[in-house]
Amino acid sequence: MKKTLKKLGAAIILLGSVNSFALPIDWSGNIGFDQNIIRDGRGTTGDCTVGNGSECITNNNQNVRYQSLLLKLKPSIIVNDSVTVKGEVTTGTFRGAYLGEEGTGDSSYYAQTNSGSSLNFTQLYAEMYADTALFRVGKYARSFGLGAVINNGSNAWDRFFSSYEGVEAEFKLGNFKLIPALSKFDTDATQPNGNKDANEQSVVAMYDDSNKNLKIGIFYGVREVEANSNLYTTDTSSQETTLIDIFFEKSWGDFKLGIEVPLISGEAGTAFTDRTNDQDFNASAYIVETSYQLNPRWKVGFNFGSVTGSDNDDDSHEAMYLHPNYQVAELMFRYNREGFQTDGQNALRSSIVNTNYAKLFAHYENDAWGWRLDFIMANALETASAGDDFYDHNTNSYHSANTDQKDDLGMEFDAAFDYKWSPAVIITGYAAYYKVGEFYEFTNSVSEEIEAASVIATGLKVNIGF
Repeated sequence: MKKTLKKLGAAIILLGSVNSFALPIDWSGNIGFDQNIIRDGRGTTGDCTVGNGSECITNNNQNVRYQSLLLKLKPSIIVNDSVTVKGEVTTGTFRGAYLGEEGTGDSSYYAQTNSGSSLNFTQLYAEMYADTALFRVGKYARSFGLGAVINNGSNAWDRFFSSYEGVEAEFKLGNFKLIPALSKFDTDATQPNGNKDANEQSVVAMYDDSNKNLKIGIFYGVREVEANSNLYTTDTSSQETTLIDIFFEKSWGDFKLGIEVPLISGEAGTAFTDRTNDQDFNASAYIVETSYQLNPRWKVGFNFGSVTGSDNDDDSHEAMYLHPNYQVAELMFRYNREGFQTDGQNALRSSIVNTNYAKLFAHYENDAWGWRLDFIMANALETASAGDDFYDHNTNSYHSANTDQKDDLGMEFDAAFDYKWSPAVIITGYAAYYKVGEFYEFTNSVSEEIEAASVIATGLKVNIGF
């Protein structure tokens, strides 16, 4: 499918350049560059033994420095009054790349070159307008509610998105919207007989009354994953899970309230455990976002959430992993810390899971500047208790606990600014202080101890939108 999309995308670009008078192409999107320095990025100090069940992080480098680019090019080809072809062109595994990752040396010391990264179509679909509905066919991104689980990655610095391949129809009657969809997430290109497919049938019902500043919606989807599908590692058992996602948003004058409650149930198979027994799926989250507009410049708010984790019952998988785009802090939950130290892991892909968190914020904005002050606290819902089994949410595996684990995930203070250089260019800077909690001092060893280290980070980002 990926090779087909690349070839089709190249053909569309070539066709558009040759026959631009017949198929006008509009381009939009953004490109961003960032620089990040994270002091004590491991979150702990001292050497320790890395292993499943332990919060110990490989000590290749105590500090972290990385620079990256983010690229989202979105062509829109108007075929006729009723058909538009849209897509997204990007690169890498997170809609971008690390600066310098393809560098190659040369016999002349200063003649090094960069082999670059290939472009590919991560989205390519057609929107067809009819009297009854808007039909969307192809590979596209979807979003629902606050974006806690299904997130289309539409914000400038969103590195991921919820990808759906298939067809959906959007029916609208007054303030009511109904969107049924048939989607495919995985298939075996070498044996395309459906035996290893992952499919989903879903429907979204949404009531949106702009006059009352009210939105109420529900997402209902049944996902069926055949045995040996590669969507969730190489699980050898079939899965059938149901997602019910409830969304409510309402404004009363200057006060705004948003609530999202995703619930996942069904049969998870052995996709989320290292054991052979099949598991039931029973995960949930409760997300609340509030804000109050004090005046045209200042906005304050309080957000909180509860995201379930798995306990020592290996017959049931209860961990809810939120979408990697949905984050509440600059450091806490945002990074896969091991990914900065070892190969084969994406440091930027990390999810909120197994926690109660709360966030207080105050934001200021004028014509040229925006300032943000955030304070976040969190604790873990499930921890290890000596003598009992526990679940390692990093490695999806169960272990016997030799010691007790604390539930304190820590607290963080963030300060950031946005400078509007021009309508198309925004420069963002941030400073973050994360007092790492004692939860991360757990090594599951009675003889080995590590200490949590406060993490300090600064960063500068440049985003160019067009």
